[in-house]
Amino acid sequence: MIPLLKAILRGKKYIIIFTVAAFVTSAGASLVIPPKYTSTTVFMPIGVEKEITGLRGFFSQLGAFGEAYSTYLRARKNYVIDFFVRSRRMSDLMNKRFDLEKVYRVNNAEEVKEELRRRTGVMIRDEGVIVLSVDDRDPTRARDMVSAYLAYLDTLLIDMNSSYAAERVRFLEGEIARRKRVVSRDDSMLAQFQKRYSLYDMQKQARAVMDLVSALSSRLSILDTEKKLLEMAMLPDVPELRSIDAEMARIEEQLAAIKNEGLDVKGRTKLFPSLNELPELSQKYVKLLSDIKMQEFAIGYLKLRLEDAKLSADKRVSVLKILDPPVVPERRSWPKRKQIVLFSTMAVFFWTAMVLLVIEEFRKSY
Repeated sequence: MIPLLKAILRGKKYIIIFTVAAFVTSAGASLVIPPKYTSTTVFMPIGVEKEITGLRGFFSQLGAFGEAYSTYLRARKNYVIDFFVRSRRMSDLMNKRFDLEKVYRVNNAEEVKEELRRRTGVMIRDEGVIVLSVDDRDPTRARDMVSAYLAYLDTLLIDMNSSYAAERVRFLEGEIARRKRVVSRDDSMLAQFQKRYSLYDMQKQARAVMDLVSALSSRLSILDTEKKLLEMAMLPDVPELRSIDAEMARIEEQLAAIKNEGLDVKGRTKLFPSLNELPELSQKYVKLLSDIKMQEFAIGYLKLRLEDAKLSADKRVSVLKILDPPVVPERRSWPKRKQIVLFSTMAVFFWTAMVLLVIEEFRKSY
């Protein structure tokens, strides 16, 4: 530390000259750098709000499975919006409206898309909220571009929802009717079972098996329905469908393990026996009750989806809820002039001091 102080004192003239030069240069550069303004909006797709307040409680009946699936639904809807914002179609619409080839000084639509992607920010939060921002040298244009994004997004999402809403309504109505027939049949079989064997009292272990089988079967049934709905609007080999197939395969493996092996802890201690190890009457009773619970849960979920599908089919209403509208930014987001001047001046000061110290040590050596 002492040699450094001595070097600074001996070369203070150079340190002052270079530090002042760095201060003046960085201050001038920060004034020359074109300013950049950022306009931001916060919005939520209509329907996500209901999922947060309603579906989370609805899916809580499935425990961790239901919570994870509710989060998956919100995330999937929001990532569709992110895809639209980054799409070529959106880039072409924005280019046509704001003449971005001229604004960005580029030669073709592909370069416009890349520059627009760089200047546009999309942040998706777990709560279902989306933050959209645009950087531009003109603060008014930054605000107008964010507003245009919202308008185009709303139109694209309305068109997407309406294009296959009627088909979804028909599918969901048919699925609900089919499952109601299954519940009616199972109720009749359960009534016959109870009439024949009176009030059958299951063991606690059998009830545990039934609850777990019902939860897994409900999850599997809902995933199957979601897969069919996605197949109406997507190509066969998209990542979303592959993800659902993988999740369904995992659940089927768990159900098979419960049926044949039971559930154990780290492969050693069984929490309860396999379904095949239960008495024959318990097996029949567990199967009937778990099927009824699964179908009733699925019907409740399908009715929620049917309500949304009918709303999309009957009305062309806005699908975006604006929580924080875009405004003309009053302060620039870049350059941060104080930080540029401060860090540049400090860096030159310390580098000059280190160079003087090296020179001093070099002189002593020779």
